[in-house]
Amino acid sequence: MDLRYYERDTVENQVQMVVNAVYEDETLKQAFRLAGSITFESHTNLGASKRTQATEEQMQDLSIDTDPSSRKGHTTRKGKQKATEDPPISRGQADRFCVYRRGTEEDIPAIAIEYKAPHKLTCDEIATGLAAEIQPGRDVINSEEDTSEFYSKRLATVVVTQLFSYMVSKGVQYGYICTGEVFVFLRILEDPSVIEYAICVPNQDLLPLPCAPWLRRLLHRHGMLRQVNLASGQ
Repeated sequence: MDLRYYERDTVENQVQMVVNAVYEDETLKQAFRLAGSITFESHTNLGASKRTQATEEQMQDLSIDTDPSSRKGHTTRKGKQKATEDPPISRGQADRFCVYRRGTEEDIPAIAIEYKAPHKLTCDEIATGLAAEIQPGRDVINSEEDTSEFYSKRLATVVVTQLFSYMVSKGVQYGYICTGEVFVFLRILEDPSVIEYAICVPNQDLLPLPCAPWLRRLLHRHGMLRQVNLASGQ
């Protein structure tokens, strides 16, 4: 099954159902300070922003080469990144948005979502590529190494900064990348040149419990918060 359809059925629809049910309950709505319900929409339903072009220009030095034989020198690193995309990766377009509906007011994109098939971005590549803070100019754009570690660093940098680009263009502070096996949660800080990320591998991070598994903290091991600084090392 396509990853997008799977996530829509198992995550998006369930989250939407729960949040909307909470919104319909006056007591819960006040307790959670909800001003509206939510829905999930594709990027084509959201308007464009003038900031997209400027952000894409910053990303032009990064790209993903899908030919495995050309992985030489195409690696990503962890932490802080800048974004640029190749044809295989849609430039400046997230796959989905969680949209906050505020009654008669304008709908507000709240969370940007990017889906990547696990064979295109593996768990090992994410773990290796995002193991430390990244300065794209220093660590990726102006660096060239013939190692699997560098390839992972470059690949992860491109994917993170790709979603970052669209988050900036839509004014969204939060987002996540999902491969079906790994989640990479993103948050843009007050300094918009820095994006903070955390990795969650549910099979490893969420230990089985005899009861109330939802009480387990989602990011069981974090201590692992990293940053990508787009303004450094360029």
